[in-house]
Amino acid sequence: MVKSFATIHDKNARVNKAIQTNLLACKQDSTKLGKLIGPSDGSNEDKETVMTIFMPGSHFSFCFDIINLALILYFSVFVLYRIAFRPEGDEARVVIFDIIADAFFIIDMYLRSSHFAFVSLEYGSCSLITDRRSIFRQYLKSGMIIDFLSSISVLEVFFPRLQLRSLSLLRLLRLPLFVKKINDHLALRGVRISLATTLVANVILLFIIANHWIACIWFIIFRYIERNEEITWATADCPWDDPIGTQGCIATWNETEGQHSVCDLEMIDCYVRSLHFTITTLSTVGFGKLMFYEVCHICFP
Repeated sequence: MVKSFATIHDKNARVNKAIQTNLLACKQDSTKLGKLIGPSDGSNEDKETVMTIFMPGSHFSFCFDIINLALILYFSVFVLYRIAFRPEGDEARVVIFDIIADAFFIIDMYLRSSHFAFVSLEYGSCSLITDRRSIFRQYLKSGMIIDFLSSISVLEVFFPRLQLRSLSLLRLLRLPLFVKKINDHLALRGVRISLATTLVANVILLFIIANHWIACIWFIIFRYIERNEEITWATADCPWDDPIGTQGCIATWNETEGQHSVCDLEMIDCYVRSLHFTITTLSTVGFGKLMFYEVCHICFP
C-alpha cells in the first residue's frame, strides 16, 4: 500500500508540475497556449497561499503543537495550585513565565486564524486548504472562542487580585485536539500509536488532573471560605490522634483571632496531604457517600 501511495504521489507531482508549467505558458502571448487560451483574467492571482512552515506535518507546526500541549498542561497544574498553596501575603504576585505563555497563545491565535493550512475531508475527498478565509472559518468552528476567552487571563498584569489566570483553565478543553495533532505528526514520521493506547493515556492524564484540581479546590475552600470555622478537614488532619487544631495538624486554631492558620507545614506537604485526602474521598465508599450527602445538602437545603 505504501508503494501504491508513493506511485500515486509521484504521478500527482508530475501532473501538478505540468499544469503549473502550462499555466505560466498561457500567460505569455508568444507561446501557443497564450495564443489559444490567452492570459489569465486575474481571478486566481489574488488567491492567498501560506508558507511551507505552516503546512500540515511541517517541523514548525510539530514544534508549535508540542509547545501548545506543554503549556496547556502547565496551566492545568499550576493555576489552581498557586491560588490554593501560595504563601500568605503573596496573592498579588504576577509570574513572568505566565505572561510569556499568554503572549505565545495570542500569537498562536493569530497564526491559526490566518496561516496554518489544514486538510479538509469534506464530501469524501481529501484536499489541502490554504485560503485564509477558509482557515479562519475552520478555526472559528474548532476552538477560537475558547482560545479568546482564555487569553483574557493576560489582563492579570493589570488586575492581579481578580484571579483572571483561572480563565486559562478553559484551554484544557483543547487538550484532546492537540493530542490528536501530536499523534498525526508522529504518524507522519513513522511513529504510530494505537487508538486504544491514546484513549487510555487520555483517561489516566485527565484522572490525574481531576484529582489535582479537587485537591486544590478542597484547600481553597478551607483557606478562603472556612477560615473562621474551627473544625475543618485540615484542622482535623492530625497525626497520632492529636487534638483538633493543635500542633502537628495541617492548620492550628487561633482562639484569639477566631480563625485558623493556612498551613503550619511546608506548602508542598499541605498539598500532598490534601491530595491524599482527595484520593481517599474519591476512592473510598464511605467518604464518597459522605461527600455526596454534603453536596446534596448544600444544593438542596
